[in-house]
Amino acid sequence: MNDKINLLKGSKAKRFRQEKILKIIRISSVVSLTLVVLTSLIFFFLKFRLGVESLKEKENAAISQITAVSKKAGKLLYAESRIKDISDILKKRSTFDGVITETVNVIPSNITVQSLNLDKKNLSMTITSSSLLSIDKLLNGFENLSENKKIFAKITLEGLTVDPKTGKYTISLTGNLP
Repeated sequence: MNDKINLLKGSKAKRFRQEKILKIIRISSVVSLTLVVLTSLIFFFLKFRLGVESLKEKENAAISQITAVSKKAGKLLYAESRIKDISDILKKRSTFDGVITETVNVIPSNITVQSLNLDKKNLSMTITSSSLLSIDKLLNGFENLSENKKIFAKITLEGLTVDPKTGKYTISLTGNLP
């Protein structure tokens, strides 16, 4: 029932509505203007603080650091692969030092080595001596090295010659490495 009662005249009611709408429009325009100004200021300060140039400088610095690190990493990877390749070669390589050391330890002092050839699979040598006892010690020593298969898998006596003028014996031996 209160809805039906209107104390304002028709023109004043229209005017009151228009003023109310105008007031709402003014408030919304002030609020939107304030939002635009604040947004503009925020973007201005962000651009000033985080300018394109400073971002580009930071990007270039990061790229140069990454490039330096990647160069070092590349060099380290190359060195690591070379070390691995060298260690593989060393594993495959025959240990001639041990063969020569054991062979020299077996040779008595009064035996002369005329020739010594060593490759991956064989050791061949020619020795001379004036004593059959020294040659016997040498052959027994080589036999011991062959029994263990530590140094030789097989030893073959290639030849035995005697020089009656000098009284020297010459022996040619071949040893197969394991």
